[in-house]
Amino acid sequence: MATVSIRDVQMVNEGEVRMVNVLVRDGRIWSITATDRMPVADIRIEGRGAFLLPGLVDDQVHFREPGLTHKGCIRTESRAALRGGVTSFMEMPNTSPPTCDRKAWEWKMGVGARDSAVNYSFYMGANGNNLEDLLQADYRQIPGVKIFMGSSTGELLVDQPEVLRELYCKMHHHHPGVPISLHCENDKVIARSAHDFALTKPKELWTAEDHPRIRNHEGCYVSSRLARELAEACQADIHILHLTTAQEVADIKEYKSRITIENGIFRPITTEACVHHLWFDESDYERLGNRIKWNPAIKSAADRQALLEAVREGWIDVVATDHAPHTYEEKSKAYTEVPSGGPLLQHSLLMMWELAMRGHFTVERVVESMCHAPALRFGVKERGFLREGYAADLVLLEGRPMQVHATDLEYACGWSPVEGEAFTHSVRGVWVNGQTGYLDNEWGCKDAGRPLVFNR
Repeated sequence: MATVSIRDVQMVNEGEVRMVNVLVRDGRIWSITATDRMPVADIRIEGRGAFLLPGLVDDQVHFREPGLTHKGCIRTESRAALRGGVTSFMEMPNTSPPTCDRKAWEWKMGVGARDSAVNYSFYMGANGNNLEDLLQADYRQIPGVKIFMGSSTGELLVDQPEVLRELYCKMHHHHPGVPISLHCENDKVIARSAHDFALTKPKELWTAEDHPRIRNHEGCYVSSRLARELAEACQADIHILHLTTAQEVADIKEYKSRITIENGIFRPITTEACVHHLWFDESDYERLGNRIKWNPAIKSAADRQALLEAVREGWIDVVATDHAPHTYEEKSKAYTEVPSGGPLLQHSLLMMWELAMRGHFTVERVVESMCHAPALRFGVKERGFLREGYAADLVLLEGRPMQVHATDLEYACGWSPVEGEAFTHSVRGVWVNGQTGYLDNEWGCKDAGRPLVFNR
């Protein structure tokens, strides 16, 4: 494997920005030195003051394989991840069939080994009837358990408190430190809200602008509050995905402040925000309609502001995408028939960097929330940081403006909710396990991905 020297770059890592040279050898970061050193390498990249970041670790993606590959697949979506600087992913279980047992998980791992351009891992999904499968799983290769407490149907919906309590307690006993990742929406609250809303506006007239009033604040808060209270009671290790409301932010701030003050031994519950909830608010529905229909819904400007502040102040730990592609045809249907979700991986770093440029948080915080925090939260071995000896997953980000065009998208679905957006920075290069995946608008190695290993 060729050695690579990346010279004169601003390394953003572990809370600081400093000028360095980085030498990559045998798939690892061999050295990080001052710029007056001149490391010898087979390939020399002149950074010219660009930013060098650890490869992003996205803890929530939906790659649609098996069963839904008309929307996307591991091959196409992992290439989009690579183009965007996401070098490791954790993929969700709601495929067809769902990933609820070892056989389904092993099948996905085989496809990942064959097709993934970046490092890969796959959750096990809870369905209320597979507790033994979850307890017997090998979490050195599995990021954790995913529970849909709402916004799912059939096999993957688990919303009964007694079932959740048993799962929390037994996972904590048998696999302490393995996160249970949660989609928190209360379907009963949402059904009641939809019923009441239908009394004022007939369903056939509903549009995307009505989405946050149907899948409302209460539906999110009631569910995430229940998840947190059950976790406290069981001392369970939970990670609440995609917070969307100021109420949820206030609740987690109160909880974390109380735990810190009490100096308890119970591990703090962690939370995540998604880039679309940080980038958009409900004023964008008029322009983008169903393209930004997600579950949980994008909500008010005040909710968005609360999320941005919580990311800046560290109350929210992780920022991810919830990348969930659907075809343009599916997104063009009437509101009540349109599936929720959209593609984001190729531009999630640029969106967050742009928010940093606008003063919402620092670039160090971008790297903390998208690289360091997910690696630490899930125990990813030797990734998520720029450290000597760690796997050489690197992103070179330069101050070259770019605009998003549909013709330049890697997604199988062929569209993006940020089409037409102009960003002040662009991804110049990405390395995965020391191999050049993308550099100066040209593809390199597309099969350098390896299975993630978790320290447990």
